[in-house]
Amino acid sequence: MKKKYCPAGKRPALWLAMAGLIGAAWMLAQPVAALAESVTDIGSAVSAPAGSQVFDSNNLWDVPPDGSWPALADINAQAWIVYDRQTDQIILENNADEVLFPASITKIMTAVIALETGNLDREATVSQTAVNLTSGSSKVGFLAGETVVLRDVLAGMMVTSGNDAANVVAETLAGSNEQFAVLMNEKAAKLGMTNSHFCNPNGLQDYNHVVTARDMVALTDYALSIPEFRALVSIKCYAMPATNLHPYLGWGLFYNTNRLLLFGDTAFRSDYISQYTGVKTGSTDIAGSNLVSSAITINGHELISVLLGVQSNNKYCTTFNYSRTLLDEAARLVVGGQVPTRDSQATGSETYDGGWETAGSGTNDPENQNRETAASSTADTTAADSLIAGEERGVSGGTGIGHFLTDNLWRTAVLGFLLGLACWFGWRRRKLKLRRRRRVIRSLPVKPRRIDAP
Repeated sequence: MKKKYCPAGKRPALWLAMAGLIGAAWMLAQPVAALAESVTDIGSAVSAPAGSQVFDSNNLWDVPPDGSWPALADINAQAWIVYDRQTDQIILENNADEVLFPASITKIMTAVIALETGNLDREATVSQTAVNLTSGSSKVGFLAGETVVLRDVLAGMMVTSGNDAANVVAETLAGSNEQFAVLMNEKAAKLGMTNSHFCNPNGLQDYNHVVTARDMVALTDYALSIPEFRALVSIKCYAMPATNLHPYLGWGLFYNTNRLLLFGDTAFRSDYISQYTGVKTGSTDIAGSNLVSSAITINGHELISVLLGVQSNNKYCTTFNYSRTLLDEAARLVVGGQVPTRDSQATGSETYDGGWETAGSGTNDPENQNRETAASSTADTTAADSLIAGEERGVSGGTGIGHFLTDNLWRTAVLGFLLGLACWFGWRRRKLKLRRRRRVIRSLPVKPRRIDAP
């Protein structure tokens, strides 16, 4: 008996795939429709009941404020310190006197000397030695023989961390990197940086080129007292002007390597910090990642954080995450009036596994227990609010196949399409196989059968 085959217009696999796509699109439209409805209801938000949540279009692209941050004990760095400029107090510290490699935070000293001894409108000619750097070295892109203005050179050095710019500064002001290093060490001695020694203006690896976190705090504190330095390290982006070898404005467009400065108002927001103000990043394979940062607390104190020796192969956190934790914790102590005096730091401090120190923060301290209880309740409230917010965005809870299908509707749509496509290919393969079989049968010779007459 001859088998019947499904007509081309009635392929169940294709219809199944189309039905899956249509169903997924309908499911995806539900949260979008809810979102549009919430936007429409903004005008009636005034009459909404107390405590109800209304969609705010102004905050549509804000980074969620309930992200988690590393704890102090989780900071994987060789040394750090946080200093309050208003009270002249160390808030947090760990291995602050360990001698380490600074990398490009060296350029803080280079900028200080340039601002104090050089005319910002002074012109300089770039030498071949200044631009003779390896391909992996950070650079502005100056060319040998180019005439540049010191003001733009400093911007290129501090915004994009150009090593060629640091070399130009050194050669312009002292004749060579070696002579400029003499000026750097003289300045370090005046600032009391007893455990630091500089060999070059850019921070490229030299085993005699070392600093400590405490010395870098002293240097940065002095640098921030210079108005031109403060303005320089607060630049978020910079366009290099035209020169004799770069005839067009904006041949170099640079964003500050300090991500705290670029994304502080969104990605690194803190309840205790009102503004991030600087200062400088630094990184080499041997030194690891370093960051000197500054921030203003909500009660007007300026903090300086120095973080040294974060391993560049860290997959979970960056120097910016760690520095945010340091500044946030220090700001919390400053705003809450919990900063210990120098005497209490020496006698009443308790060291934790992470190596950081604060006074009066033992687990038996009643005040500390109250703070922990309050923090715990706040965390529970935040978790509940996050769950509510997730439900309002159309994200379902629970487990199982239903949760898997509704949790990510685009994934469901793609899986439905792939399933339908696989069914169609299977059906198509079977049909082609049957066609080949029929073709083979038809090609066989016909053998006549004898029919005897009655």
